Amino acid sequence: MEVVHISDPKFSKKVEATQRASLANPDKTVTLYIRSPGSSDREKFGRILGRRLILPDESNSAGYMFTHEEWMDAVKIGKHYHLRIEQHDFHNVITQISQSLSKNRRITRRISQFIRDGFKITKKKTKEQERIQELERQALTEKKEINHLRRTISAYKGTIADLSTVGYSNQILPPTDLYAISFLRKLFDSVAVYTKENEEGETYLMIDFLEGNFSSQGRPASWTESQNEAKEAMEWGHVRVRLLSMHDNEINSKSPYYKQDWDILFDLKF
Repeated sequence: MEVVHISDPKFSKKVEATQRASLANPDKTVTLYIRSPGSSDREKFGRILGRRLILPDESNSAGYMFTHEEWMDAVKIGKHYHLRIEQHDFHNVITQISQSLSKNRRITRRISQFIRDGFKITKKKTKEQERIQELERQALTEKKEINHLRRTISAYKGTIADLSTVGYSNQILPPTDLYAISFLRKLFDSVAVYTKENEEGETYLMIDFLEGNFSSQGRPASWTESQNEAKEAMEWGHVRVRLLSMHDNEINSKSPYYKQDWDILFDLKF
């Protein structure tokens, strides 16, 4: 990290000789006077604190001294140039301004609140900065969408790989929700249970049984006895769908005296 050493403002030899001690102490006030050219009358203008902060009396303004080097180090943002003020100097400026504006309650309240908030400033952004931030937000959103699509593709490929273990690979994929497929130990190869809306917007519970068969020389598919019984039951509409639920509410659950009861929430017969 590069440390930049900036020199303090310098005044005339006479001022430096007579006021050096006061200018070196930012807590000590040096009075400033103003005089018109050719006139011997002078009026008290305000005060200077240290070598930088100038506070005119009964004014809504404050001045801050910059060296030639600091002017040359200004930063251009958009159409504006910005001069750097060290953090401790800035805090000192605000504090001194708040003490000098006791007569203006509205401004005093704002500055006092600003100090209590820890000198937090709402930064104003240029159109270029706002455009850059908008593009960054768009890029972040698109990146999230791309990552989501990549995860979806990976999950899809994983599902295809799982389906290949039961004979679905290199074939036309079944017309069902591939992500809902679960493998069975009895009757059929697998089942897909999911919900789907019809053209009228009504939601249906879908239960798709899947069975993959392979035969050579154009022979018909081979079904087991239990599969034929299941097919015949569906053909005659002898289908029964139940939803069973068990709820453990952690009451009286000291084993073996606690019994977990199953409830039949739905029992549909077709």
